[in-house]
Amino acid sequence: MTTYAQVCRDGHILNTSPNPEYIKDYEYCEDCGAEGIIECPECNDQKIIASDQNIRTEDVARGDLDLFCRSCGASFPWAGDNGMVIRKGVFVDDDYVNGAFDRQTVEEINRCYRIGANSAVLVLYRKLLENTIIEILRGHYGTDRIKKFYDNNHSRFHRFSVLVSEFDDSRADLDQYSDNLTDALINKIWEFKGNGDAMAHSIKYEVEDDELEDMSSESAYVANVLLQARNEVQRAN
Repeated sequence: MTTYAQVCRDGHILNTSPNPEYIKDYEYCEDCGAEGIIECPECNDQKIIASDQNIRTEDVARGDLDLFCRSCGASFPWAGDNGMVIRKGVFVDDDYVNGAFDRQTVEEINRCYRIGANSAVLVLYRKLLENTIIEILRGHYGTDRIKKFYDNNHSRFHRFSVLVSEFDDSRADLDQYSDNLTDALINKIWEFKGNGDAMAHSIKYEVEDDELEDMSSESAYVANVLLQARNEVQRAN
C-alpha cells in the first residue's frame, strides 16, 4: 500500500497518509515556514509519495522522498543540481578554519549536511575533532611529550578515546589558549565521538534529519572552540 506525503518545499515531511485525499493538514512548515505541497507543482498531477509501502509519518526521512516527479519528470523543489537533496544552512561554520585540511573537511561536512548524507556528516565531524585535538596537543607539547598524542609502540596517533582523555587531563596546561575548555565541552566531545563511532561501525543505526539538525548549533560551538584554541596554540608555539 502506497504512503503519500505532504512535504514542504524545503523537504520537511509534514504529514503522510495511505489516502492522498486526507493528507493536507499544514499550509506551511512549522520548521522553516515553507509552503506545504501534496503534488508536483509542475504538472499538478502526480501525488508526492513517501513510500511504496504503508509506513508511519515518523518513519519517513527526507532521503526517502522522490527527487523527480513520476509523471512529468520535473525535479521537486527540495532537489538541487543532479537531484541532490538540499538542506539549508551548515553543520559547522568556517570562522576558524586554517589550512587546506580544515577547509576541505569543513566543506565536505557541510556538503553532506546539505544533501542529507546524515551518517557521513557525523563521521567527518568526528574526523575534524580528532585531528584538531591532535594539533592542539602536538602544538603545545611537541616531541618532548609525544606520548600525549602519539603511540610509539604502534607508530600511529592515539585512538580518539585516548586523545580525548589526554586532552581532558591537559586542560590545566591548555587553559591559556581558551577560556572555554570546560567539563561541558569535554562531555560534548565524548557525545559527538560516540555518534561518529556509531555511524562508522554500524549498518543499522541511522540518524534522523531532525536529530542531526538539532545537533548543528552545538557541533558548530564545539568545533569553533577547538579550532580557535588550535590557532592560538600555533601562534604561541
